[in-house]
Amino acid sequence: MAKIDHEYNCVWVDEFNYLTRHGIKYTFVKIVDGVTVWKFKKTSDLFNKLSSFYKNVYSR
Repeated sequence: MAKIDHEYNCVWVDEFNYLTRHGIKYTFVKIVDGVTVWKFKKTSDLFNKLSSFYKNVYSR
């Protein structure tokens, strides 16, 4: 049976900055093989902000 991760992993600083500037708070941060990983609780607000980020910021 597959384990479900209840947090969204973010490793891209631009994405992290966008989310935090828009009021999405991370639940914890860790370093994996020298890479900073921010974990966000999966919510509809998180996915709405991610959608906006990839639609309006990343695609430019």
